[in-house]
Amino acid sequence: MLGEVRKKKILNEPKEYLAVKMTFGSGTGESSDDYYDLLIDTETYTLMGYEYIMAYGAILDAFELPKDVKFLGPFIKKMVDYETVDGLKMDTKLITFGPKGEDYGYHTYKNWNFSKTFEDKLVTVPSNAIEDKSSSKRKE
Repeated sequence: MLGEVRKKKILNEPKEYLAVKMTFGSGTGESSDDYYDLLIDTETYTLMGYEYIMAYGAILDAFELPKDVKFLGPFIKKMVDYETVDGLKMDTKLITFGPKGEDYGYHTYKNWNFSKTFEDKLVTVPSNAIEDKSSSKRKE
């Protein structure tokens, strides 16, 4: 579900972006409490980043957070470079910022392609795979 359009800044940048909150209905995905605030350039309407939280119980437990803590974040992913792939503008470099604006990671995406046929073997589960049996619910 998409919320109302409003204005928002990315960290301490002077520029304001259009912000649209994207949420999910109950029963969608592992944690319907997650949200994404899409941050869109006001002139080009390019997605410049997004703010998000993580409410997945196993992650909260892994960080040994108190039981009254319902989510981690908000975090921000900011797109810093793009390339046109098969006519679509795709992000190629991002930076993740933590809740206090600290750098959490730099990410590079490459070899985007939308014209090649997808190879099903790329998503075949290996026989020795370890299944993630974590839960979206917090441990008691």
